Amino acid sequence: MLMKKLRRFYNTLIGRVTLPLTLVVLICLVLIIGVNIRIYQVQKKETLTYAQMYLENCRNEYSAQLDTMSAFYQSMFANQATYQQLKKPVSEAAFHMAATQMLQDMDDVFFGYSGIAMTYCYIAERDYLIQSSTHPNYETSESLKRYIRDSHGRTPGNVFTQSTWYLAEVDGMQYLFNSIRQQNIEIGVVLESTGILRNTHILDDYPQGILYLTDENGGFLTGIRSEAGNIVSCSPPDTDGMLHIRCMSRHIPAELHLLLPENQLLDPLRKQIVLNISVLLAGTAAMFWLVIYLFYRFTAKPVEDIAAVAKGLGSGELGQRLPETGQITEISEINHNFNELITAITALKIDLYEEKLRHQEAELAQLRLQLNPHLLLNSLNLVYTMTRQQHYEVAMQFTMCLIRHFRFVLKKVHHFVPLSEELDFCGNYMEILSLQYPSSFFYEISLSDEELRTETLLPPLSIENLIENAVKYGLTQEKPLHIGIKIGREDRNGLSFTTIDIRDDGPGYSEEALAYIHRIQDGTETRNIASDGVGLKNLIERLRILYEGNAELEFRNDGGARIRMTIPSVWPQK
Repeated sequence: MLMKKLRRFYNTLIGRVTLPLTLVVLICLVLIIGVNIRIYQVQKKETLTYAQMYLENCRNEYSAQLDTMSAFYQSMFANQATYQQLKKPVSEAAFHMAATQMLQDMDDVFFGYSGIAMTYCYIAERDYLIQSSTHPNYETSESLKRYIRDSHGRTPGNVFTQSTWYLAEVDGMQYLFNSIRQQNIEIGVVLESTGILRNTHILDDYPQGILYLTDENGGFLTGIRSEAGNIVSCSPPDTDGMLHIRCMSRHIPAELHLLLPENQLLDPLRKQIVLNISVLLAGTAAMFWLVIYLFYRFTAKPVEDIAAVAKGLGSGELGQRLPETGQITEISEINHNFNELITAITALKIDLYEEKLRHQEAELAQLRLQLNPHLLLNSLNLVYTMTRQQHYEVAMQFTMCLIRHFRFVLKKVHHFVPLSEELDFCGNYMEILSLQYPSSFFYEISLSDEELRTETLLPPLSIENLIENAVKYGLTQEKPLHIGIKIGREDRNGLSFTTIDIRDDGPGYSEEALAYIHRIQDGTETRNIASDGVGLKNLIERLRILYEGNAELEFRNDGGARIRMTIPSVWPQK
């Protein structure tokens, strides 16, 4: 059902424009939406690329800081005076002075580095550890010192000739250790892992992000985030809805991660894209309906009007006209020419209509000239016989019927006569037949509504022609013929029609006669039509023209011959 409606709509002019235009608009909208989505994806990729580069740059910066610290340790043992005083002090006071000097040198170098938990110098022979702790927690400082002593004991001897960075957990916190050892003298620095992250300053530029470290297996080590303008430690973060950037550390077996909330970071771009698409959709919809309206108003609607008038023209409605003003120039010109064409067709149809009526009237007049002498001769012979047999009353009655008959036939009448006049004429005609065949012909006329006598108009001699047809095929010598004429009213679609039924009890039509009558009705009879056939053909044509196809004439057998004529009860005379 839907496909039929779409197909029917597509076959219209507005449909041929609307559906392809809709398809083009939809394709354009899909392309534009796709382009905006692609822009969003490209922007997202560029954001990730920039953040990746930024993260790597920050990693390189803090790696350079660690390299600076490592280089410093290499130079510490190059200071032979301080190193010799620690290794073989002249006195106890010289030993302490040398250790303090080395620690002071480290503090001078590392001044300004954030995240340093401790710098230290450890001499294993004396189990002497001197440190400069910046960690505010005393217990944590003591734990770090114990870890330094323990780690030195686990790796005795001259092991670390180059400085090495490594991660270690102390009291549940991750620390980054760097030390160098010669003989039993070890110097080093301890960094808080969160301090390393802070030193990158990434959260200064991405305050909504999360920065954290994971080990080689992806296990969470430590992390920081910005909260109310302060950098605080955080637990393992949730990566859902986050842009994830990572890079490997150069000095320790750990990976640096940066999480950025996608919604916050790309929300302005997303909102702008949604706004662009919304404005585009609204503008496209408005432009689409404006184009469709203008096309319908100035093209499709005038064409529909032309089609409607042309359809009415095909059904005989010649009074319609198209507007010739208020249209575009081309449509106005078409409407003007179309109106001229309708006027010409109307004039031609009227001329043709009048020509057909004149032709039928000529044929009817010729038929009257052919029949009247025959009827007149037979009637005069019958009057002579009645007079000779001294049936004077019957002869007088027959003569008056004959006078009324020829008076009606010979007078000039219009295309229509009232039903009352036609019935009077037919009753007079059948009275003549009953006097001609006194024991063989009987008739009866009945009306269901007396108003039909004056209300109904019909062509003259129309019922008389049908009675003649019935008598021709029904009157025989075997038995009397009874003809009944019944006139009634019938309503069809709110319109009133007059029905005229003519029945007889004769043998009815033969198949050949019925086929002959139907061929005359259809206009397919190719042989010369006899005089009675000419009268029937003229009646059929007159009914079609005068009633514009609203009259019906039916011939059939139904217990004898039956003829039914249906005409509008009220019809304007032309």
